Amino acid sequence: MARTQMPQSNGNLRNYHTMNSLLKSSVSSVTLALFLSSSAYATDLRPMKDSPSSVLDAPVANHSWQGPYIGVGVGYRWQSWDKAAECILVLDESKKTRHGGHGDDADECGDAGRGHRGHWEYDAAGAEDADSFIITGRAGYDWQSGSIVFGAFGEVNWLNANTDHFADAELSYAVGARAGFLVNPRLLAYLNAGVELTDFNGLDTLTAPFVGAGLELMIADGWTVAPELRMAFEKDGDLPSGASKDDPITARILLLKKF
Repeated sequence: MARTQMPQSNGNLRNYHTMNSLLKSSVSSVTLALFLSSSAYATDLRPMKDSPSSVLDAPVANHSWQGPYIGVGVGYRWQSWDKAAECILVLDESKKTRHGGHGDDADECGDAGRGHRGHWEYDAAGAEDADSFIITGRAGYDWQSGSIVFGAFGEVNWLNANTDHFADAELSYAVGARAGFLVNPRLLAYLNAGVELTDFNGLDTLTAPFVGAGLELMIADGWTVAPELRMAFEKDGDLPSGASKDDPITARILLLKKF
């Protein structure tokens, strides 16, 4: 009986070792497959971590918007001048006296000059652009209440708005206030309004209200960039006779340091 049971026992033992080896191999294969699939999944997800939306939502060391700030900016200012037709009374070669509304063309201007000392010249209507690059220096203070940010600021702007026949502008100043809301902790959308004063050579300083809008993005701890668009509403009351101008529009981008 013992001789007949030994082969059966050895057979069972061999079957056991065989099944055990197969089981271990299967477990190892499954483990390896799970590891490889998880690695591939992580690789697929990695680009999503660098998507623009996640970059904007990524926290910075200090994303408080409250406090003082200073900054500089560069941009461009669009404006054009227009001049109505008018007659010019020429007393001599060195002195001219302007009189508007004496004629709509050269013939009428000549007729209006009869009986006057000197002679009349016709100055036709015209227009000229006074577009200019602009450099801005700005300082201000913001307060924050939840997702609402509001504050006040002042600035000085250097221009090169030169013309051949109209007044030139080299400096403007502005004071204003702004209010906005946080699209996310790093991005502020805002509106601003205030008063702008522009120095024109040969003219009184022009005072004009303005409105504007912008976006401000926190790019690092305490540093932001802000593209901004503004329109001022200048009056023509104190301009030379026959002259008028469009309201200036300014686009700029600012680099700001918050404290």
